[in-house]
Amino acid sequence: MQYVFPPKELIGHCIVPPYSSKKNQDLSEYTNSLMKVISLCDLDWLSLEKWITEQKSKLSTE
Repeated sequence: MQYVFPPKELIGHCIVPPYSSKKNQDLSEYTNSLMKVISLCDLDWLSLEKWITEQKSKLSTE
């Protein structure tokens, strides 16, 4: 059995920045940054699923 790992660029955007402020007004900005991370992470998952499908297809034709 051969293990194949996905390219790192497909899984690199899902890092959530820590919230470090103590001001309520900063929560809105932090929420926006979280939404951006979630969006990028969703794109990574879609790309990763596509990559997995392509790899399965390659293995089945070998």
